[in-house]
Amino acid sequence: MLLSHFLAGAVSFGFLSLDCFPALWRRTGDELFLAFALALALMAIGQAVIMIANGYLDEHSWAYLPRLGPFC
Repeated sequence: MLLSHFLAGAVSFGFLSLDCFPALWRRTGDELFLAFALALALMAIGQAVIMIANGYLDEHSWAYLPRLGPFC
């Protein structure tokens, strides 16, 4: 269980470290960069919620709802 929490934290950190798109959006004004930034932030929040709720179990499937936003 400790390894899965560590890896979930690493994935969340990866999503947040890739969230450099707001700076590119400010520089270029392209709305696609803003959409990528929002999607990566929602993916990081979703991964953190899954880790906190121990959502790897089937009875915590609600924890995957924040991931629905970036894919829509």
